Amino acid sequence: MPKGIYQRKKGIKLSEESKRNWFKKGEMPWNKGKHIWLDKPHPKGMLGKQSSRKGTKVSEELRKKLSIAHMGKKQSQETIAKRVLANVGKKRSIEFRQNLSLRTKGNKYALGYKRSESEIEIIKQRRLKQIFPFKDTSIEIKLQNWLKEQNIEFKTHYPILGQPDIFIKPNICIFADGCYWHKCPTCGFGEGKERDEMVTIELQKQGYMVIRLWEHEINKDQFNGLNQLLN
Repeated sequence: MPKGIYQRKKGIKLSEESKRNWFKKGEMPWNKGKHIWLDKPHPKGMLGKQSSRKGTKVSEELRKKLSIAHMGKKQSQETIAKRVLANVGKKRSIEFRQNLSLRTKGNKYALGYKRSESEIEIIKQRRLKQIFPFKDTSIEIKLQNWLKEQNIEFKTHYPILGQPDIFIKPNICIFADGCYWHKCPTCGFGEGKERDEMVTIELQKQGYMVIRLWEHEINKDQFNGLNQLLN
């Protein structure tokens, strides 16, 4: 920033000689095009307070430019550490806490916000329809292909508890469990996961038939037991 601008911020008036030295006729102004966050000139000029920009609408084109400008930029560990240390041990006044509480009151994204039972139920239903992971695993695809060969109709990632990999009407749930991630005891990865056992028990209580196939069984085409059960 030119020295003249710095002095103006401090309330120092420039002499005509200083103006001629710092601002020569025909030169490009140093701040031309730098107030890109505004669609129109700032009401208080470039030296106006930041709070005076509150409520100013930003064009879509500008938002894209700002997004691209900050894309991939990461703060250094030193910067993060400084920011954390600056707030360590800092005590907030009662007035500050009250203002913060009023600002976050009713905000669904604020920490400690309590959702109603209806909101929780809506969120649960939305999450049931979300597929994780987004792509089927190799053993899931192999199981799907085998069922197609047997002319058995099925649905994938059925939106109920546990989101079964395969669902066959009226009530058959089939899970294709990876040996490593689901702790296959046969392959020596430990005991079964507690969550898998909980999902199986809960689905059985709701009247579903639960079948779990291990990765090593699917890879060896060991579907004889499943074929008999489906028939």
